[in-house]
Amino acid sequence: MVGKGSLQFLVNTPRAACTSPEMLIFFSKEPISREKMYTHARAAWMKLRFHAPWIAYRCSLITDDPEPNSFLFSYDIIGRNSKLTANGLKTLEAWADESIVMREQPCSFAEWEMEMKEKFWYPSEGHFGSELHIARGVDDKDWFTTFCAPHWSGDARATFSVCDAFLKLLTKEVQASNKANSPQTSLPWGEEVTRLTPSSTVLMPDAGKEVVLNPDLSTKIVFERIPFPSQSIPISVDQKSLTGDSLLEKIILSPSETQAISLASDVEKALRMLHTESLIQNSPSLPFLIEENWLKSEVFCIPGNPVDMRASIWPRDQVAHGQCTSGGIVNLMVPSYHSMDAIRKCLSFKDGKVHRTWYDDPTAFWGELLPDTGRLLKAGAKQPPSAYHRSASLADRMAPVIGSPGSESLYAQPIGIIPSSIGSMERLGLYSDFSPLAQKEKIGTNAEPPFLMPEMSVGVRSHNTSVTVISIWEYNGSMVVNVQASKRHQTAEGWEIFVQAVRDGLKHIVEGVLARGRKEDTRAML
Repeated sequence: MVGKGSLQFLVNTPRAACTSPEMLIFFSKEPISREKMYTHARAAWMKLRFHAPWIAYRCSLITDDPEPNSFLFSYDIIGRNSKLTANGLKTLEAWADESIVMREQPCSFAEWEMEMKEKFWYPSEGHFGSELHIARGVDDKDWFTTFCAPHWSGDARATFSVCDAFLKLLTKEVQASNKANSPQTSLPWGEEVTRLTPSSTVLMPDAGKEVVLNPDLSTKIVFERIPFPSQSIPISVDQKSLTGDSLLEKIILSPSETQAISLASDVEKALRMLHTESLIQNSPSLPFLIEENWLKSEVFCIPGNPVDMRASIWPRDQVAHGQCTSGGIVNLMVPSYHSMDAIRKCLSFKDGKVHRTWYDDPTAFWGELLPDTGRLLKAGAKQPPSAYHRSASLADRMAPVIGSPGSESLYAQPIGIIPSSIGSMERLGLYSDFSPLAQKEKIGTNAEPPFLMPEMSVGVRSHNTSVTVISIWEYNGSMVVNVQASKRHQTAEGWEIFVQAVRDGLKHIVEGVLARGRKEDTRAML
């Protein structure tokens, strides 16, 4: 419905305190004062709202709704016409001042990344859908920016797109700094409402037949690692604090290592086996129970594989949202079930110890496990838009009871890993204007851009999550494996074992590829 100077619509969503920040580190050719950076960033942020107005949604609780967990999204219309909005562009400026946060003291990128993981808000607070956080690095030419938003505002692809657009706008503001104080006057405010994001179920048709797997692997015996009491003491037992619970381990591969991994395999597929290894390594107690389960199980389950549904969005909406794409979550989480026969050929478990047989004989890894995983992921990715509608309908039915006493028993908490291969920023057409690798020919010339971005990061606030969330991306020639979890659901030993298994496994793949001198035209068939 249309309110006074605003657009409003209803949404049901769980009571969540989750943010999904993307962090960018960039350095300028010349030092920029804090005041000038705020001026330029504020101007670019206001322009970004015109292209992606969903960043300015405000979410509030509907207090008089008989159905629990009902919230209201509203958007303040911007315009000079007093009949349209009483305050005109003052509303825009007030939004920018409220949603941009400047850190007072310099910090390192690692400190900044962990600090941003503690930023969150509830959907009931009437908070804007996104914030822009800015900090200066230890070097006076280094700056960090973070696009901080709850997951209901946008998924990874949406966040990447708006960050790329923001940096391009920021560059223009720096290059034309004499115009930076009044960029909003040239934009036809009011038109941006056509780019507001509706529910994702409106963006795509309810069409297509359900994908039927033959055989249905979900009916097979699943390998389970039961946590024993002696190993169930988590890193943190604090159940009340809303901060300090996030675990983060970042594995950054060099350009040569990245090339070897890219030529050899999909790292996301390899992570599934490495997770299996860590589970059984972390089970020294009662090993005969694990060994029995290991030998009898038929499949290993990954509870959630993200499937991007943007290709199913109506063409008119794809055109309307343009380069910044739509907000909201436009993906599905689909489980996958992996052959234990293939896994057992790569890992053996005897007398309570794990043996990495794939290190000595990689035939099963390259010839069976990876192709099997590739087929499963390819089949799982073929989700019709009707599957998204079914998922949304289920969420609608569940939303009213979430947070009520005993509601946890109605839905299973996923365990294991949720791996997400975000992909190559270069192939996605993102950040090439700021990549030192892509801009190397311009560096040191008059054509050098005012900002270069050597590193980027994306993550979620992994507070009290029972799964290990792994994001993989490639930028500026390097691949990054970002491992996140909750201290409440990880033991110190288990976390160390898993991270080390991932590091060792990736190292072994790289060494094997480099030793064989594998070239791009002999890429393994997956």
